[in-house]
Amino acid sequence: MTKIRKEYITNADFDPAKVANASSAAEGLCKWVLAMELYDRVAKVVAPKKIALAEAEAELEATMAQLNEKRSELRRVEERLANLKQQFQEMTEKKEKLEFQVGIDGLLKIGDGLLKIKEINFEKLGKVSKITPN
Repeated sequence: MTKIRKEYITNADFDPAKVANASSAAEGLCKWVLAMELYDRVAKVVAPKKIALAEAEAELEATMAQLNEKRSELRRVEERLANLKQQFQEMTEKKEKLEFQVGIDGLLKIGDGLLKIKEINFEKLGKVSKITPN
């Protein structure tokens, strides 16, 4: 390509329109050489970009794999959190029921205690009334 660029591309007579006067085959050959030279310049610009693109795509693929792994891990954590919230809700309800039950049981015990005291007092009153007539 260096020889083509030095000897032909810089030559003012190496123009397809001028060469067409001499021969149509030479015109086609001239167009082909110009196209190959253009292709070579473009390929040299594009090649590093293709390499960079391949590297970027490989990096993206690795990053996406990590992202998907983290998303999966997050999904598991969110499911565990939802289960723990459900358990917490159930245990809170159970605790409230037990507190209510304990409250009722406590009141019933107090009530039973008061009834026993009342019975004892009535028994004492009954014994006292037997001892002292009205």
